[in-house]
Amino acid sequence: MAGIKESPVTFFIKQILTLNGLKSLGEYLYESVKLNNSDLRMLFKDRFTMKPAGWLRIALISLSFGGAIGLMFLMLGCALPQYNSQYWPLFVLFFYILSPIPYCIARRLVDETDATSNACKELAIFLTTGIVVSAFGLPIVFARAQLILWGACALVLTGNTVIFATILGFFLVFGSNDDFSWQQW
Repeated sequence: MAGIKESPVTFFIKQILTLNGLKSLGEYLYESVKLNNSDLRMLFKDRFTMKPAGWLRIALISLSFGGAIGLMFLMLGCALPQYNSQYWPLFVLFFYILSPIPYCIARRLVDETDATSNACKELAIFLTTGIVVSAFGLPIVFARAQLILWGACALVLTGNTVIFATILGFFLVFGSNDDFSWQQW
């Protein structure tokens, strides 16, 4: 192997190892990250205690990731060339915007002190359910009318499922009346 020239990265790593008196990269990594238990506890303190700020960050990142994945499925259903690049499924964006509105209005109007069912809240859930069902029905109607292909319909329905699960997750995480409520926004 005398003819093979050493890469600059390999040369640099070997120089660092010889300066530190170590034989291999594994030994260097072991020496550089050697920590005792108290250092590890200090390093990962927030991860193990899961203070509200810790789970709040995780929830926000998860919800934003879910929304991005759902919108990606919707855009794939619209823009892929094998589905003739029909943008009719973008009309479901209106349903994404409209779906939380009845529940938000009902939460503002309803007094949460009584445990019995409230007609305003039940009406809001009924209207939200109608909006969600319409969002799932619209791509199917488009596919039956041959405005879009069935593969695009499947991608849009997958995107609907992910987006509405993300919206539901938002209200489950931020819907309570504690310090991290969505009502503060």
